[in-house]
Amino acid sequence: MAGMIRCKNCGAEFDAGLRLCPYCGAANETAVKKEYEEALEEIEKKRRALVHLPKQLVRLWGKRWGRILLIFVAAVLAGGVLWAGIGGLLRWQADRTAPQRQEKHLQALEELASAEDYEGIWEYMRKNDLSGGAYSGYTDLYFASFSLSYVQDCRYYLERGGIWRSTLGRIYRQAAQGIWEIDSQLEEHIYAPAVEEGMQKIRAQLHTLLTEDLGLKETELEEMLILSRDTARKEESDALLEQFAAVGEEAAKRKGIQVIEDGESLE
Repeated sequence: MAGMIRCKNCGAEFDAGLRLCPYCGAANETAVKKEYEEALEEIEKKRRALVHLPKQLVRLWGKRWGRILLIFVAAVLAGGVLWAGIGGLLRWQADRTAPQRQEKHLQALEELASAEDYEGIWEYMRKNDLSGGAYSGYTDLYFASFSLSYVQDCRYYLERGGIWRSTLGRIYRQAAQGIWEIDSQLEEHIYAPAVEEGMQKIRAQLHTLLTEDLGLKETELEEMLILSRDTARKEESDALLEQFAAVGEEAAKRKGIQVIEDGESLE
């Protein structure tokens, strides 16, 4: 395929003009070398510009202010050459060490995922400015963990002996949508082992919440997953939450959960 190369690190094909592989983040040695050579060429051009200064500046050399102006221009051009050279060399060095740094980051994220430290994953990625490519799976895992907060919310209300109808609808929606999104992501992407295991654990906890804690039958859960798919892009509203509550209300009653209207006291 014209204009495409194969990554030496992960084997994926990508545009030969990219500096880094968009799938694993490894450096494209050809593109990096070309960029480095272009930086050196630019440095050489600026060096030659210092040698061939404008003639009018040369004529001013015999005058005091002419000397000052010439020295100032030379200093500015020399500074620009030095800055461009340092910048090019730093980028070249950073790209050379990119695979090693990426391996270190992925190992740290893998350990956090294995420990189910989802907040730790986000903090580590924020601190090290990691996103996309090889790190996208850990971002997906972090956002998937949001649904777990509804597990705690649900159990809090069940311990109190009842739950408001809109709150029940919200819990149904978020937990079912969490399962639907995880299933979609696992179907579309290949994740690192710890990420996939983390996704499956979150899914299992959400499934337990809906079936064991809230009493949904598998057919009712399937209905909610279809509803999640059809309403994935809709903002939360009373009417939307009512749809989910209506599907699961009978299940709540079977579990002996007291469902009360909004505004009524739980006491």
